[in-house]
Amino acid sequence: MSAVETDWADEAELRVLDAAIALAPTLGWNSRLAAQAGAAAGLSAGETGAAAGLLALATTAFFVEKRVIAGPGVCLFTSEDTWRGAAIVVAYPRRSKRRAHA
Repeated sequence: MSAVETDWADEAELRVLDAAIALAPTLGWNSRLAAQAGAAAGLSAGETGAAAGLLALATTAFFVEKRVIAGPGVCLFTSEDTWRGAAIVVAYPRRSKRRAHA
């Protein structure tokens, strides 16, 4: 990623965050806030939604791995039409890096 692309991404992220902070008292912290903050920052619903989906999965995986939440985590996904989806995130036991010698 070039410096120009990084600058654009950083600036877009700050625009979305600024809009979200301004809208949160009225809308609350929910999916409507994400969509409206993205629109206020000049991003399409697809750009905002795609980023929110990946962020939800990454955050859930982090919380499950660090045992912030007990058991599996569930991410629910919706779209502007009738499509719906879900992802279940579980911790995978880590194997020891040491191997037994025969």
